[in-house]
Amino acid sequence: MAFCPPEFASLAFDAGGVTTGSLTVPFIMSMGVGVASVTAKNSESANNFGILAIASLGPVITLLIMGIVNK
Repeated sequence: MAFCPPEFASLAFDAGGVTTGSLTVPFIMSMGVGVASVTAKNSESANNFGILAIASLGPVITLLIMGIVNK
């Protein structure tokens, strides 16, 4: 955030709300459960939270990088 213009920082925080939409939540949850069920050696469902975090932070990090590049 120190290297990014303030316009991009405010957009980046707002972009985190993309993953809480009524269309994206079922898709991201099913993707997380599917990947966790394929990669899990035992039936732990805690493995899908990393995928949810990446899906939530992806738009934020992308906009911050765009702000640094377009500076």
